Order: sequence, then C-alpha cells, then structure tokens
Amino acid sequence: MRPMPTLSEKEPTKDTNEPGRRRWWYTHGRIRSAYYQLNKLVQDNQLFTHLEPELLTKTNQAIPRTTNYVEGGINSQLGTKLKLHRGMSEDHQRRLVEWYLYGRTEDPKPTRKFL
Repeated sequence: MRPMPTLSEKEPTKDTNEPGRRRWWYTHGRIRSAYYQLNKLVQDNQLFTHLEPELLTKTNQAIPRTTNYVEGGINSQLGTKLKLHRGMSEDHQRRLVEWYLYGRTEDPKPTRKFL
C-alpha cells in the first residue's frame, strides 16, 4: 500500500523563465482540491446530513441518502417533456416546467381554479 501523498508537496514548473508566472505547482493538485472541497462541505454541514439524528426527530421521516429520486423521477421526466416540446419559446418552456413542478407539490389546487 502506498503512503498518502502530502498535500503541501510542490514541484517546479518546466518553464521557469517567464516573468510573473508561478514557478511551482502542487504535486498532487487534484487530490488537494478534492480534499479541501470535501472538508468545506463537512464543515458547512452539507455532507452526510442523513446521519444526523436530530433531523429525523424534527421531520419524523428518514432522510434519503441519495438524490436518485430527483434525478430519475423528476429531472429525467422534465427533460423528456422539454425534448418533446422543443419548438416552444423559452418563456413557454419555463411555464411548462413551473406547471409540471407545481403539479408534483404536496397539495396542489385543482386545475379548474386556475382556468
């Protein structure tokens, strides 16, 4: 097993003659970026929220671990509707999305009240 790379390791650039250019890069820049992004999400309480017991007591429901329902249940259907009606103007497409999402709310009013 290889040891974990140090996030502060630096290496010189190949072209160090250009004035005003940085003369080094982080050796593991992508790992460093991923580490700091995940660290920030954890600090902001935006990651692993389904594990917090106080959220379960507030809502009396289990919080889903993934957003698969949103991706496959709502967004894909919206994408299909927009593809089928791609001749609509942008304003009409926006109204189609708003109407579709409104119909999926918990307690939508009957259609006859709007027409």
